[in-house]
Amino acid sequence: MFRLDAEAGLRLIFSTANPEFADRFAFLTAEELSGAKRERLRELDILASLALLTAVEAKFRVDFHTRVVLKKKGALSRRFQKIFGRSNKTRLEEDILDTWKAEHPEHREAIREVKGALKYRHWLAHGRYWDPSLARISYDFDAVYAVALLVEQMPMLDFQ
Repeated sequence: MFRLDAEAGLRLIFSTANPEFADRFAFLTAEELSGAKRERLRELDILASLALLTAVEAKFRVDFHTRVVLKKKGALSRRFQKIFGRSNKTRLEEDILDTWKAEHPEHREAIREVKGALKYRHWLAHGRYWDPSLARISYDFDAVYAVALLVEQMPMLDFQ
């Protein structure tokens, strides 16, 4: 919802309904104005995607720690407890996601999609100065949201 509100606000800023429109954009051509609006909307999409990917990672990490700290039963929880016992530094992809994939093969597609989206997040978070090798041709908020929906279908635990 926040993303939609922010997008609506940006669209208003760049419209003639904005009381400051004439003063703010007086020296821009129509092409420059359109380009500036497009760039700001693209950056908003990136920021919203990054926030959503952060939440997806947190969901996996909270599930991991819940299973470890509360000593939950089940194969996945026991494997997580062994991983935690070996090292106090848990790696998201190798320790958490690969273990999920091994213990719950029915969620292989979701894990594959998460790993691809994490490459996108890594690229976003670390400067965007290289050409990333991503699982998809392009990512945007809608693609990231689709990945988050796949994760929502997984049997995760929340810390209580």
